[in-house]
Amino acid sequence: MSERDQAERVYRELCESGGSLQFGALSEKLLGNYPCNSLDSTLRAHPELFAMPNASTTLSSWVLARSNLRICNSEKCAAGDCCPMLHLCRKHVRGQCKFRGRCKFSHDFFDTHNRVVLKAAEPGLAAQDMFVLQRILLMNNTFLLPEICHGYMKSTCMNTNCCKLHVCKYHVIDECFHGAKCKYSHNVLDEELKLYQQGFERRMIQALPQLLNDARNIRSCTVDGEGKLCDMLSFVSYPKKVGNNVWGKTICVYHLRQNCRNYEQCPRMHYHLPYRWQWQPWDSKWEDIPNMEDVEKEFCDPEFNRSAIFSIYSDVSFDFLKMTLGGHPVRRLSTDSTVSKIGGVLFATKWCWYWPDEYGKWIEYSSEVCRNKIFIHPSCPLIPNLNKYECSIQQCSYQHTLTHNS
Repeated sequence: MSERDQAERVYRELCESGGSLQFGALSEKLLGNYPCNSLDSTLRAHPELFAMPNASTTLSSWVLARSNLRICNSEKCAAGDCCPMLHLCRKHVRGQCKFRGRCKFSHDFFDTHNRVVLKAAEPGLAAQDMFVLQRILLMNNTFLLPEICHGYMKSTCMNTNCCKLHVCKYHVIDECFHGAKCKYSHNVLDEELKLYQQGFERRMIQALPQLLNDARNIRSCTVDGEGKLCDMLSFVSYPKKVGNNVWGKTICVYHLRQNCRNYEQCPRMHYHLPYRWQWQPWDSKWEDIPNMEDVEKEFCDPEFNRSAIFSIYSDVSFDFLKMTLGGHPVRRLSTDSTVSKIGGVLFATKWCWYWPDEYGKWIEYSSEVCRNKIFIHPSCPLIPNLNKYECSIQQCSYQHTLTHNS
């Protein structure tokens, strides 16, 4: 049996248990067919299937099932049977739909279209029952989970019929430092009556604390990939201002994934690309630069000579070093960085830092250096090949310092 076959078997067993198990329980469920070291290596070798929030594996470590399953947002999908997403009622997935047989959206997980989508998804999902599929979808699509009331956290919610959860959002994401002394509720089941009145099924209400925990754990171990990973806890994230930055200049990743619930009230920019190049001719308003895909391609190429002039128009030149187009200011708007973990990694901006060696070859800094040093300190020492380099982030330059021991 190949390693991939072993991973798929483990994934099926994990899904049959609801999508999450502690490592020890998963090992027992597999009847000891895998030594702990072998099982751990199999899980970590397939991050597209498994999420493991703990760096070191113990018997109590959680193992969670990842999934790329998504629900189509279109009421009348133009792609039809070619659509790679499930055609389902979102409220039914949450166990909340009151219309039942009168709903205009499908409630059948296993109709012709959805069965094809499930078979093309992760191994074994097509064989799971509806409740397991509901859990997998909610764990990996957190915008489907009940929303937490921000007014409650500010003690300003006066709506007696508020349909949002009145619980501590910091407790949900495991960042509440007050513990039992917190003045906000830490028990999701205190909202059981409210959820039941909204149409939630009792078994989904009882499973909600574990679902919130699983969604948080999946978020905590987000890694880079090809757009196949989970969303962040969008139901508790809230925009913050950093310095003089305006969030309206940041592109919304949820809009790109077609699941932004803020619509025109969204504090982020809605655009069809994860980047946007603009220029400001003659101190007028910002305008989009034509052929911005070509501009982005050159901008992301470390071998491109930054001092070279890149022509956009026949008579106007683009200068990357000065960030000008024909002498006029240029700006690049983008989505949040993958390091910030805002919105997950799908369509997020991954920044890669490069330095030229003594032969003029551009070499990418390690991700560890980028996260732990470069993004924190304006100037930090780097020591590749036992030579000392002084790196200045503000000037985007480095200086090689020769040292020796006497």
